[in-house]
Formats: sequence, structure tokens, C-alpha cells
Amino acid sequence: MEHRALRVLRGWTTDPLYRTAAGRPVELSIDGEGRTFVSLVRAYGGDVTTISVLRELERLKVVTRSRLGRLRANAGKVRIRLRSVSRFKEFSRLLADFSGTAAQLISDRNPPLYFGYKELEVASGSQAESFKRSFGRRASLLLDGVEHWQSRQVRKRPFPRVGGAGSGQRVGLGVYLVQDLNQPADVNAQRKC
Repeated sequence: MEHRALRVLRGWTTDPLYRTAAGRPVELSIDGEGRTFVSLVRAYGGDVTTISVLRELERLKVVTRSRLGRLRANAGKVRIRLRSVSRFKEFSRLLADFSGTAAQLISDRNPPLYFGYKELEVASGSQAESFKRSFGRRASLLLDGVEHWQSRQVRKRPFPRVGGAGSGQRVGLGVYLVQDLNQPADVNAQRKC
């Protein structure tokens, strides 16, 4: 459960929908309309219950309740938890996945896995923030589609257990945003020099 709770916490700290303009996690009501803890868990927790994720985050002491009952992520403790050993292991696995996919650019993998990358230069920090909000949300929806696809597949025919009988193959989809903070704010001004 800790892994899923940390995924929810990571979504809370990285998804532009759940952050303030200053980049901090917003305070969330548990349920209701708009941005809520229920919608956050639904987006990042998979098939776990909202209450189980909330209890785990409270056990980890990374979430507290305000006097009005809203949930608040404790910024200092969030950073510590997200740098934990499990986070490093996940990063190592993701790096290996990315490297394996990117390596096909120099090999003749047949059929190739999809690999695409698009970048552009924007003229201001506000355009960069707009890009991150827009494509961060789209990426989140795309990744949600993976779990939706899996739940439809399980209903059709259950997946074999990993390590059990059958030919279990791991597949996945990765999405990441890039921002080079060393670029000057006004790209057009730099080009004129």
C-alpha cells in the first residue's frame, strides 16, 4: 500500500491540476466537486480505496487535516518520503526502461517499440508554465488510460500471475516533461544578439 500511497503523493506534488501557482500542493477537501482527494486517488492510486490511501499517508506523517477538514501535504516530509529507497528503486527501473527503449534507435529491433520526443523553445516563463499545465494533465490522462485498459483486459481474461505459469511479459508506457531552467527567459532577445 505504501507504494500506491506514494504514487498518489507524487501526483499531488507534480500534477499541475493539484498544485498552486507557486508549485505547492493545494489543500484538498476529501470529496465534492473539482479537485478533491477522491479525484487525486482515482487518478494516481489505481484500484485502492480513498480511505486506505489517506490512512497510509497519515501514518507516514506526510498529510495532515486542517481545522476545516481539508487535507494538507506537509512539504518537508513529502520531500523526505519521495526520496526514499523505494523512489530510488523506481527511478532505477524507469531509467533502465527508458534506456532500453531509446537503445533501439541504434539497433535494428524488429518490430521497434514506439519512441517519440518533441521539444520546442518558448519565449517566457508563463508559456513554460502553460505548457507544463496543459501537457502534464494530458500525460496524466494518457497514463490513466493504461490502468483503464488493464481493467478491461482483466474482465475479459485475467492476467497470469507474474512468475507463474504462462509467458508474463512486462509492458508499459512512460511520459515525462522537460524544462531546461538554464535557458534565458527571453529566447527571442538571445537570438537578436
